[in-house]
Amino acid sequence: MTSFPVEVLIGISVGLLLGIAPAFLVGVVAYVLEYRWRRPLPGSLAGGVAVVIAAGGGYYGGVVELTAERGSRLVAAGLVAWLLALYANSQGARIGSTLSRELYRPTRRERTLSADAIESIDGMGHVTIRASGEIRAIAGYPPLAPDLRTALESGSWRLPADLPLIELETRLADRLRTAYELAAVSVSIDERGRASIAAAPPANGIAKRIPPGWRAISISALCPTGLVPGDEVIVEAGSSTTNGTVLSTDGRADEPTGEDGGRDDR
Repeated sequence: MTSFPVEVLIGISVGLLLGIAPAFLVGVVAYVLEYRWRRPLPGSLAGGVAVVIAAGGGYYGGVVELTAERGSRLVAAGLVAWLLALYANSQGARIGSTLSRELYRPTRRERTLSADAIESIDGMGHVTIRASGEIRAIAGYPPLAPDLRTALESGSWRLPADLPLIELETRLADRLRTAYELAAVSVSIDERGRASIAAAPPANGIAKRIPPGWRAISISALCPTGLVPGDEVIVEAGSSTTNGTVLSTDGRADEPTGEDGGRDDR
């Protein structure tokens, strides 16, 4: 007579051998129930059916001996078959639920404007799109300037009314990015033609004005009155001097500061 640990190991092996087919069957049934009727298969029923099928297959195949001496082996095998069935049941229900939602959920790419918005189409076949509310900021970018935010919130844009919503969103985003030189923009348009807009302000204008091969530095200094961007200056730092062009000034009466651009000779 084999020892208890050996019987348990044999039972686990038998359970894996006999429980895979019933677990697969349970998974298929759970998938069909969830996908077709959106009803779950109870876990107790799934596990019980799997154990019965595994036990019947093992008995008629001569793998399982229904005797008291094999009790620990049978319990271990039944537990493994039960767990396999529960796992297959959960996975089948999950797959069926996911595919069911994708099947019945309308594809947003095919959605167009509603009848309420279509009634406002002009003679050229265009509809007017307006912002639905406050312009949102985009994470990682600074907030919009008040005047730019106001312009976007009060603006209106005419676009072809026969386009899907996804195409309207793309065209409006491109138009806003070009017209306002936005660093980033995201647009979502509902079926009534109202746009939810998130935008980032234009990229730093100083960076755009730096020619290739040059670099800019910020310095704190007493600047002459009337110093404006574009003026040529000589900056003295200790025993060395360098020539540069003023890119911008943002000074105060007691401590003017400026942006100076010079050639990068490194």
